[in-house]
Amino acid sequence: MISFSTSKQRRSIAAAVTIGAGLVLSFIVPASAQNYEGPHQVRVGAFFQGGGTTLDGTYTPNGGVPINGSGSFETHGAGITAGLEFLRYGGWTWGVEGDFGETRGAKAIVNSQPFSTDYFGSLRGRLGFYARPDLVLYGTAGLGFRGVRVVDVNGFAADKSVLGGVYGAGGEYHRGNTIFFAEYLHSDYSSRTLTPLSLSATTSTVVATAGDTYGVKGSSDSFRIGVKFKVGFDGYYDEVRDGLRK
Repeated sequence: MISFSTSKQRRSIAAAVTIGAGLVLSFIVPASAQNYEGPHQVRVGAFFQGGGTTLDGTYTPNGGVPINGSGSFETHGAGITAGLEFLRYGGWTWGVEGDFGETRGAKAIVNSQPFSTDYFGSLRGRLGFYARPDLVLYGTAGLGFRGVRVVDVNGFAADKSVLGGVYGAGGEYHRGNTIFFAEYLHSDYSSRTLTPLSLSATTSTVVATAGDTYGVKGSSDSFRIGVKFKVGFDGYYDEVRDGLRK
């Protein structure tokens, strides 16, 4: 049987290291450099999220008739985010933002077998507007992925990333170099085929379990709250004075 614990531990360690590095940079860089002063902002941050995922599954036994199923379940997790934002005259702002994190949730979707999700990420564009000097409202859209895992009747597992479009909206409250934000994202993921694998006792090679396959696609809704920090920006640049925000 193949264990996936090592890869999950690596993702957890990578996320923790990235969050820690981002927080350290957010405090160190502003004090020693002014490279990013001007009508743009580099930001890093972290967030918690909750929501729900709906998966449509298809179980196809070796040489048999496909069996379909569907189910929804709650998910929760945390992640990191980083992006670049440009301010424009009249209070408009646009940029690009990416995120990555871990999430948890599972349910028996088809053939009484558990489907679960364990990580997610996206790369999105943003378009926003300063409703007032410290408040930004924005829309966002781009591409995303989510890790899906299925465990078959013999206890063997398969993991795949499902891909799709992501869109949503949010708001940011700026207080100095700190940004508090709330965001909603909806994602639709295309179909992928998962084949549970096992380790052959006779040949010590990885083989498909009895030729069974699982198809999966779905969607998710996520609600986030978090904090970001402006990197290399000490607030000296007067955005209001220069008409970049009201």
